[in-house]
Amino acid sequence: MRPDAIHTVAELIDELSKDGATDHARILERYRADLNDLSPYLRWNTRHYTRTCLYRGTGSELLVVCYGPGQQTSIHGHDGHSTWIRALMGEVVEERYRLLPGHAPQLVQETYLLPGGGDLLLEGAGAHRFVNVGPGPAVTLELHAGPLRKWRVYHEHPGRTHRP
Repeated sequence: MRPDAIHTVAELIDELSKDGATDHARILERYRADLNDLSPYLRWNTRHYTRTCLYRGTGSELLVVCYGPGQQTSIHGHDGHSTWIRALMGEVVEERYRLLPGHAPQLVQETYLLPGGGDLLLEGAGAHRFVNVGPGPAVTLELHAGPLRKWRVYHEHPGRTHRP
C-alpha cells in the first residue's frame, strides 16, 4: 500500500481543495475508494441514474454517479474538460461517438469499466455516454478538472442539441 494513500472521501476532498492542486490523476490514483465511506452519498432512483456532487472548487469537481440496471446517461460532452472516471461497483460501459453535422451520433468505441480496473481519462470535447450493462446497480466516481459549468447533450436524432 502506498504510504501517501488517501483512504476517505474527506481526505480526497481535502487534497483536491489545496491551493495549486492540479495533478488530478495522481490525487485520484492515491484514493482507495471504499463504498462504505461513500454510502451516505449514494442516491438511487428507479427511473434514471443519479449524480451527487461531493466537492466543487475552482480547480475540480468530484461526483458520485449511481445507475440502476440498464440505466444510462444521455450522449453528452464536457465542453473540453478533462475527466477521470473510476468504476466502484457493477459493470459500466463508456460509449464514444463520432459527431457529423446532420447525422445521428455514430458509435465508434466501447470501453468496459470494472471495479479495480483503473481510471479512465476522458480528454477534450468528445461525445460519450455511460451505460450500466450489468444485472445489478453500478457506481462510478467522476473527477473533473475544473468545475463542470456546462455540457452539451446530443440527441440520437440529427441536428438536435441543447445545453442543460
